[in-house]
Amino acid sequence: AMAGEVPYRDFASAYGPLFAPLLALAVRVAGDAGPFVFFLLADFVAWRALAAAEGEESEAAWAYAALPLVWYFTVRYAQDESLGAMFVALAHLALRRDRAALAGLALGVGLVFTKPLFALLALPFVLADRRRMALLGAATAPVALVYGALLAWGAPVEEPLPALCDRFLTETERYWQTWVKHCVIPPRYQEEV
Repeated sequence: AMAGEVPYRDFASAYGPLFAPLLALAVRVAGDAGPFVFFLLADFVAWRALAAAEGEESEAAWAYAALPLVWYFTVRYAQDESLGAMFVALAHLALRRDRAALAGLALGVGLVFTKPLFALLALPFVLADRRRMALLGAATAPVALVYGALLAWGAPVEEPLPALCDRFLTETERYWQTWVKHCVIPPRYQEEV
């Protein structure tokens, strides 16, 4: 179907690279109802993670469960918003339990399974948490692995690997420092940034 082309290397996609294989697995396991069942399960996990993080009686958990938009997207479209919410709720739960690296891992995995737009949901976690480096390091691992594998598929490496990694790291840091410098961040958070 893709005529030998690789997503993200040969053409753009609005979804994360592991979203289609995940849906294929859901269809394989449960047939046409697979995506609906899978996203319903993701909603349940998000609700339970919020309840575990904030307490069984928390307004956050029950508001999520009662929010009509959650169920509308799940029932009508079987969209990945449920999946994104699940990863955000799991990251929130991990941070509440003082496990920044686990929170970062949840956000990184969420990024490769949902839309790249998911990064906007992850940004408040990075800006607000004092363990920023542990969170970012763990979030980077799945993203670098998956996107790196896709982008490097069939491409020759023509310079020594340590030098290439150093160059990539320097360029990435420079890009994000410039990006953050041009963000509109309220004065209240300027010191953290």
